[in-house]
Amino acid sequence: MKQLAAITILLCWTSFAFAQDKPADKKIKTNKPTTMLIPKLDTTYLKRNNFVSDSLSAINKASLDSLYAFNLLHSETVQATTGTVAFMDMGMPPKNMILYAFCNLATKGAIIKITNPSNHKFVYAKILSAIPVNKNHLQSVVLLSHHAQRILGTNEEKLFCEIIVP
Repeated sequence: MKQLAAITILLCWTSFAFAQDKPADKKIKTNKPTTMLIPKLDTTYLKRNNFVSDSLSAINKASLDSLYAFNLLHSETVQATTGTVAFMDMGMPPKNMILYAFCNLATKGAIIKITNPSNHKFVYAKILSAIPVNKNHLQSVVLLSHHAQRILGTNEEKLFCEIIVP
């Protein structure tokens, strides 16, 4: 009887030990960025006709195209205007190749399209705020980062451009 009790206790103890030795399920953590569902635009026409600027990668250009198209689809009015664009050294390199601008026509955070009518090159810029009061920029419609000068194909401090604001 003592042997049977000892065997039973031994079996219970070994089954308990095996139950404790199960490896824990490892959860794989992935840091996936959150993404917005926005329409994708076909940029092959733009690439074929050299509208994709050399300093912007095609991927970033396509994503800015998509953001701009998303803003166009969801805006009630689209304002197209022409005017002088002044360039200013903002003291920072563009993050993720997004250019920044000051503009009185659009709200903060909006993405606008600025086109040079002489060579049809264009850039997208994200609005930081309204144009600061300065005598050098009084007649300007948009104050744009100096990184856009080469993209738009000019060396001048001011340029006459077409601006589309969703």
